[in-house]
Formats: sequence, C-alpha cells, structure tokens
Amino acid sequence: MIGNDIVDLKLAQTQSNWRRKGFLAKICTKQEQDLIEKSKNPLELVWLLWSMKESAYKCYIQKNPRRFYAPRKISCDQISDARGSVVINKERYFTKSIITDDVIVTTAGQTPDFIVEENHFSLDGTISFKKQSQVVRAQLKNVISRVLNIPRDSLRIIKDSSGVPRIYENQNQLEVSFSMSHHGKYGAYSILKPKV
Repeated sequence: MIGNDIVDLKLAQTQSNWRRKGFLAKICTKQEQDLIEKSKNPLELVWLLWSMKESAYKCYIQKNPRRFYAPRKISCDQISDARGSVVINKERYFTKSIITDDVIVTTAGQTPDFIVEENHFSLDGTISFKKQSQVVRAQLKNVISRVLNIPRDSLRIIKDSSGVPRIYENQNQLEVSFSMSHHGKYGAYSILKPKV
C-alpha cells in the first residue's frame, strides 16, 4: 500500500493560521508541538508533519476501511533528512518527503525501503478543484497505461465505499497500489513498484 500528500506552502500560509490558539493542539501530539516550537522553520515543519500524517492515513484506510478524522491520534515519531515514521493505531508507516520553498510532497509505505514511481507537477491555480483532480487522474492513468501496457481509454478510477480510489480496466479492478493528491498549484501521484 502507498499513500501520498502534497502541500502548496504559499497557499497553506494564506489558508490556515497555524499559530492561532488551539490549532496545533487539534492536529499535533505534544511531542510534535514541542518539535515545532523548537524548529528554525516552524511553518515548514507544521506542513511536513501534516503531509506525513495524511500520506500514512491514506495507507491505513486501504487496510482498515473505516474513515476517521483524528490527526492527534496519528503520531510522527522520527524526522530526519526528509524521512520519518508515523504510527496509527499501533501500525507503523514510513515516509519520504521532498521539500522545496514552494511545496512539500510526502509518500508513505509499509516498509522503510518502499519503491515508488512518483511525480509532482504544477497545476493551473485558476482552474477549479474538480478540474485539478481530473488533471491528476489523467496523469496517473497515462503512467499506469504505459507501465502495464493497457489502453488508457479502458482505465477508470473509482472511489470505493471508504473513499479510497481504485483503478479498473473496464470492469476488472487492477491490483495497483497508488495514491493521488493536489493542493493549490500542485498535483502529485505515487505508484508502488513491486520489489524484484
């Protein structure tokens, strides 16, 4: 299983006032709040922790298909060199992040050595949320079509009853673990590559 998340840092800065009273207490453990308080770049760390939690959550609900919103129950244990680990209900996930001045992209997997094909890209920030989602889905279908040598037109992405996206070739669900996300001017996808 694979999960990912992307944060447009400039948009996050204008959308959310993470310094307002009670914000961090809603989404971060006490340990994470202490890390943020001591950080040289607290804004970046807040959104890194958020993207780690979101990407691990996407892995978790694929295995445990009962949605919940409780970011404080998702604990980021280790952070070093854009790698970390996240615990949700005693299940550990491992994260890898790309951090730039503009964006944070995090991918989570079940083992520390997971291998993904991934991409993040700019989107037209003026198009609707729905259109951005369509662009990310189209990019993902192009890659899966190429990798599996399946006609792109036969691929459909449908969310299951838990909200987890699944990919189908005509009526048959494919056993491909993937994740998609978009935020602001950026989109991303990750596809888990089988170990050889």
